[in-house]
Amino acid sequence: MPIFISMFIPISKLRLSRLFLFCLIMFAAAHAQARCNYPETVLIPDGATATYEQMNDAQAKVKQYMADMETYLDCLQRQEADAQLQRQAMVTDPDMSMINTTNLPLERERNSALNAMESLATRFNEQVRAYKIANP
Repeated sequence: MPIFISMFIPISKLRLSRLFLFCLIMFAAAHAQARCNYPETVLIPDGATATYEQMNDAQAKVKQYMADMETYLDCLQRQEADAQLQRQAMVTDPDMSMINTTNLPLERERNSALNAMESLATRFNEQVRAYKIANP
């Protein structure tokens, strides 16, 4: 006997359970994404006016930031693997094959993190060069 969500759309119990399962998986994927902690960016001193201690401190912070970002990227990679398994599970269900289950937000997050790492490294290296010019 069909269940009526509205007056005009009959849904069988099997389809309703599949819809519930799909929503549960999507909620779990969104919740899993929240577990990856994006590291705070590092302030880099002006190399032309910074002291040796400030530059050395900035170097240590940049190294820690890069390590934290690698951890963040590993977390995103695990989430993408989990999402891929979820997408494969959905494709085997003929009723769900029409739903777009690509995970572009994780790909965007990964690309954004890689760009941030590259940008920070470039800025730090520019300030190191400025420091070396100011302090031969």
